[in-house]
Amino acid sequence: MNKFIPIVLIFVVTVASLGLYFVFMPKKYVVSITEPLDDGVVYILRDYGPEAGYTWGGGEGALVGVAAGGEHNTTSRALYRFKITEWTKGDITLHLYCTIVKGTPGKVEVYVVNDFSNLPQNQTEDPHDVSSVWNLVESGEKIAEPSLSEGSWFEVKLSSSVVSTYKTSTGYLTIMIKLEDETLEGEHYYGLLTYENATKNNMDPPYLTWKE
Repeated sequence: MNKFIPIVLIFVVTVASLGLYFVFMPKKYVVSITEPLDDGVVYILRDYGPEAGYTWGGGEGALVGVAAGGEHNTTSRALYRFKITEWTKGDITLHLYCTIVKGTPGKVEVYVVNDFSNLPQNQTEDPHDVSSVWNLVESGEKIAEPSLSEGSWFEVKLSSSVVSTYKTSTGYLTIMIKLEDETLEGEHYYGLLTYENATKNNMDPPYLTWKE
């Protein structure tokens, strides 16, 4: 009978170890854009600067770069806001999908910025002053210059210190993406996934992940 005691002890220790592993294994969180007006663009008429432009949350996709907009050339930046009320610690990873590359737009810059609140569904009225959103980059923090390829996901890591600094009291974290060189002439831009075209094409919307 005594010869079975070591076997039983090994079994007990193994089960206990597995139990501790599952108890202390970090929990993974995934937070997606779930509101159509939580992502979109801010763009300006290049001849007039941020005093003449639009913010827009109802489009299928977000352009980052320079393009022709009817009678005027435009410069556009992508906007994303995620509700991370469950986040308490740890780095966060941003997951975005590049839908198209036009011309040679070069490097992009990813910033964490102060919250811009919900974007309008439609582009209404004449071009108007969008400085309050456009200039958020000046008080934001650049966190990465990722490489983008058409038809591919890319990731950007946000440090816990940046997240804790910019997370709002209502739990939002806001991101702006722009070209490094916004003085390019012609059409040079990236198209990025938004909630609207993700839903239309049965894709995962933009999302964040972290572990605690």
